[in-house]
Amino acid sequence: MYNSSLFQIIRTLSTDEFERLGDFLRSPLHNNSQMCLKLYELIAKTYPRLDAPVLSKESTMLKMFKGKTDSEASSLRNLMSQLKGLVEQFLCYNEFMSQEETHYRQYLLLRSLNQRELGKQYEQIYKYERQTLDKIQLKNEDYFRTRYLTEQLDYRVRISQQSKGQITEKLREVLFHLDTFYLLNKLKYNAVSKLNQLNIHQQAINAEQLKDIVSNNTLEKHPSLQLYYLISLLFSENENHKIHFSEFKRLLFQYTDNKAISDDDLSNMYTFATVFCTRQWKTGDTDYLNDILVLYEKMLDNKLLHSNNHIVPLHFKNIVIVGLRAKRYDWVDKIINEYTQQIAPNYREPMLYFSRALWHFYQKQYDEALNFFHHYDLLDNLYPLDRRTFLLRIYYETNASYVFTDFTYSFERFVRETHRLRSQQNRRAYLNFISLARQLFNAKTMPDTRQDIILRIERKMEQLKTKPISDRQWIMDKLNELKNIRKR
Repeated sequence: MYNSSLFQIIRTLSTDEFERLGDFLRSPLHNNSQMCLKLYELIAKTYPRLDAPVLSKESTMLKMFKGKTDSEASSLRNLMSQLKGLVEQFLCYNEFMSQEETHYRQYLLLRSLNQRELGKQYEQIYKYERQTLDKIQLKNEDYFRTRYLTEQLDYRVRISQQSKGQITEKLREVLFHLDTFYLLNKLKYNAVSKLNQLNIHQQAINAEQLKDIVSNNTLEKHPSLQLYYLISLLFSENENHKIHFSEFKRLLFQYTDNKAISDDDLSNMYTFATVFCTRQWKTGDTDYLNDILVLYEKMLDNKLLHSNNHIVPLHFKNIVIVGLRAKRYDWVDKIINEYTQQIAPNYREPMLYFSRALWHFYQKQYDEALNFFHHYDLLDNLYPLDRRTFLLRIYYETNASYVFTDFTYSFERFVRETHRLRSQQNRRAYLNFISLARQLFNAKTMPDTRQDIILRIERKMEQLKTKPISDRQWIMDKLNELKNIRKR
């Protein structure tokens, strides 16, 4: 009962949505089952607490059917399934009535008016909708989809009216919006495939075709299309990537400042940009490092890393780590001081301690880092595995033999027992990391057998070449350090 699909859906509803669900179920237009309404009202007595004893299977059957027979248990399952179906209908209704679907509702109204041959009303609504769409500034894929649907409906209307004078122009509008909608999505998902390094067999994007469709200098009229086009060039023309990125960045910042792109598209653009810059930086092109930090600042200032008006902790953590790896310690210090207050209150203090611990760690101020990392009561609610990983690295760097050995075993036990690691692959990644770190420490502290241990580690790394290791780069860095000692 508590883990049923019905309860899983209801847990996602806000208080306002749950109350409106009640209104939905009381309407005979949507629900004609009094038993479904009765079950909803039983749930409403304890909402939002859905694990109350009164909602146990036995208690619910007693209240709904006055008994506990097998037949009534089956009836409860059927009733819950029926109510789940109504809740799903409510979710669909919610989406349909949302602000985002305003123009789609207008399209359906136009279609219905045309089917009922209410020509005068159709013309009035179409004229109003056309004027409304023309005023939209953020012309994203939803805009082009809506324009295509509306214009292709009106094209059919003009055909039926035999309005030959309007058909050519109307068909041009239909094709333009269809082509633009298609190409915008084609470019968008091509960028996604490049971003995720997916090998997807697809028809190559024809840049000349795009230029033809948005000819006569109209490309700048559609910012999203323009930027996705540049992203496509950015990921496909390596020899010109600096030129393309410079133009992309200029336009991205311009459209950010004048609010010319929807938040969803804007967030996508910044994600593409930061991933591209990070890849270039990792290949050794340090010119992109400053771009990464500037992009993060723009995202912070425009709340593109926020959810419910608070910075998402994972994004904040990534910003801090990238800045520290770049050795921009003053920049990271500024970010921590200025933006920590924008993290949700229940994560704010743990994130502050974690960020400060990292800030000291990357500057090799290990005692100061330990002071922050030892606040396990705060940090284990946020990043228990990261905290332990960095503690292991500190004990390794400071040659704390007894502490390191004891800690690796406690870390290993935590990995095997924790519920934070949902997949066995992730669990194995941490266990591989701990095992290799232990061997590295032995090689570091036992010079006489160092060469043999290094060979064993190299053989192990070769075996794990395609297997997960949670901090593979650190393992490789420390292995290379030991090999350099051996050469000297």
